[in-house]
Amino acid sequence: MIVDYSPDWPRRFEAERRRIEAALGPVVRRVEHVGSTSVPGMAAKPVIDILVTLDDIEAEHAYRPALEASGYMLRVREPGHRMFRTPARDVHVHVWPVGCEEERKLLAFRDWVRSNDDDRVAYERAKRRLAGRWRDMNYYARAKGPVIEGILKRAGQAGAGQGPSGRLEPVTSAAPSGIPVLVNDFTKTDAVPPKLAPDRLRAEQEVTLATPRRTYSVAARALFVLLDVVYGRPRTLSKFKVLEVIARVPYQAWEQVAYVAVTHRYSRPRFARRIFDRVGEARAQQDNEQWHLLILEDLVERSGKRESFVRYRLFPQVIALAYYHLSWALYVIKPAWSYRLNLDFEDHAEHEYALLVQEHPEWEETPYDGPFTEEYGAFASVADLFRQIGHDERVHKLESLARMDEPRFV
Repeated sequence: MIVDYSPDWPRRFEAERRRIEAALGPVVRRVEHVGSTSVPGMAAKPVIDILVTLDDIEAEHAYRPALEASGYMLRVREPGHRMFRTPARDVHVHVWPVGCEEERKLLAFRDWVRSNDDDRVAYERAKRRLAGRWRDMNYYARAKGPVIEGILKRAGQAGAGQGPSGRLEPVTSAAPSGIPVLVNDFTKTDAVPPKLAPDRLRAEQEVTLATPRRTYSVAARALFVLLDVVYGRPRTLSKFKVLEVIARVPYQAWEQVAYVAVTHRYSRPRFARRIFDRVGEARAQQDNEQWHLLILEDLVERSGKRESFVRYRLFPQVIALAYYHLSWALYVIKPAWSYRLNLDFEDHAEHEYALLVQEHPEWEETPYDGPFTEEYGAFASVADLFRQIGHDERVHKLESLARMDEPRFV
């Protein structure tokens, strides 16, 4: 629940800071108030996020007993990161190694939003909108990604928090599903979904299977029925290949609309730059879907299955062409409609991939050694490969959700 800003938040942080410093003594290197409650005037979830940096985060004996004795319970343990919280869950203490990228980005983001009213208002508006849609904190955090991405880009262009490369780098750490971790606010700035470790992939598949499907629009339902009629209801690699032929079409349509918009708005360079950022985002999303298609094509070819030219080559192109024009027309009329259609498609794809893996337990022991591991990623098994693709679809779903209420080039 998002609430209006409270002047009690900085006072609460100061009390927690003193308690943490007293508990850790010389071990602690830095204690900072981060997250939305650290920005004066910003509405936020009433949770105080605290950044703590130490020299050696893996030496838990040097800080965990002291923090737990002070009332902070360990909730997350992952490489390079620990998160403790109070029993009331109203204070989250994030422990990171001193000088790490996460420390720099959290502070850079906080300092930029504190000093930039436009971005503070835009971020608050997005948070209020998305909080009403997502109860799961991970989904909520990821859905904010496009807004945060834009803010980080502007902060990087202004020189805020620059590192050796001279620009803000994306934070790619993530915690197990269902655990509210602030770092999940930061998504890759090139719109490429993060590659997850095997245990995370399994956990995220379980989240998908436990999450009900959306109520799909008439157009989306018609498409899914058509695919079932032409290719059958069973989940086959050939059918998923057709799904991926269609998957990249909306991003192509949005890219083309954005290019047209740039030609009409070049007299306003800053606005044109924001439009061009959308071009880059759409292109990265297309590329990600293209890797899915190539991987599936390779797996089908290696399986030795013979496919009908009309059903698996010609007809998918006809569907894709019609879907392209529908996505393009909806975007021109009302962009939120086009994003809604893609949101439905990606939600369907996410669930279908999770069920596909569930139906093939033998894939857990089947190694994946395809020709695209260097570009897309290496996976120990075919099961993990498809879990990753399913997670990609979820990320694209959340990106479309975040764009629905801010569809113009803002």
